[in-house]
Amino acid sequence: METGQESQGCVRDCLVCGSGYIMSFDRHSQCESCLGIEHANAALTPGVSCSHCARLPLALRQPRTIGPSRRSTPGQSP
Repeated sequence: METGQESQGCVRDCLVCGSGYIMSFDRHSQCESCLGIEHANAALTPGVSCSHCARLPLALRQPRTIGPSRRSTPGQSP
């Protein structure tokens, strides 16, 4: 069992804010909102210093720089 609460098999709850979620393939201990935009931008620089970000494919790191509140969700227009 993962540390923290399991909301579903593919996501887990953020233990910092309690309202965000973390995808199962993401090894961060905080959700994207708690990590912040600075962390997301740093993940796009050469020689990424965060070992968790370094494991994520670039295609998954790039959308994080626009922030979760600005992304469209399925069924909604941006």
